[in-house]
Amino acid sequence: YSAGGLGSWYFASRNPDMLSACIPMASIPKQGWMADWSLEDTYVIHGEQDELFPLDSLKERLNTAQDYGIECMIIESATHYDGSRYIEPLAEVFRKL
Repeated sequence: YSAGGLGSWYFASRNPDMLSACIPMASIPKQGWMADWSLEDTYVIHGEQDELFPLDSLKERLNTAQDYGIECMIIESATHYDGSRYIEPLAEVFRKL
């Protein structure tokens, strides 16, 4: 979540062979981190009204996310600080894995 989400993006972009899934929340990958994305089970959870990592910026960065098999879950009207609203979407991802 937030800085931890950035860590998830970074680690998965550098070491996909060490992970079975990636679930970055409330964060945006840095430029270039998506260049050779190979981790199949990637689930992004993001708030629609995130003030620190705007949804439009995330969408720009993940423009080709569907090509990589990345699933995005947008939490309606959630801000960056609505951490408790991420619990159910995260539980939903866990059930998929």
